[in-house]
Amino acid sequence: MFLDRMGYLEETFFTFSFSPIRDETGRVAGLFHPVTELTQETLARRRLRVLRDLAEHARDAQSLETAARLIGESLAGADLDLPFMLFYGLEEGGRRARLLAQTGVTSPELAPVTIDLEAAEATPWTIDRAARDGQVQRLDGLRERWGDTACGPYPEPPES
Repeated sequence: MFLDRMGYLEETFFTFSFSPIRDETGRVAGLFHPVTELTQETLARRRLRVLRDLAEHARDAQSLETAARLIGESLAGADLDLPFMLFYGLEEGGRRARLLAQTGVTSPELAPVTIDLEAAEATPWTIDRAARDGQVQRLDGLRERWGDTACGPYPEPPES
């Protein structure tokens, strides 16, 4: 079930059962309906399976291009957890990034084939900062940047 929790739709999993509550005559007078949330366990199992598949699928890669292609193929089936993925490699001494693999994004504006990192403010990503600082970059406000462009299996764009 998708529930709106903390301001966004979240995939959730529950188990439940129905048990009759009988009165003194033996007739059903009510219903006991216990519900147990299994979201954390279910997502952990699914994501661990994705990691195992990724390790198995890409273990023999001998180049960055091959690794990116194999990772893209492996993660294409994990779109519930990773609705999109863009894998860029640095070229020209870190002045340019080239798209090596992608899943979930079809818009050329959102997945440019090459990005000039010296003029990266023209792209929707912070690849220039990640390349310069060597740090993971969290990018919020994707709906504002993307508009109504959806990706992966979801009808709405991601927020972060």
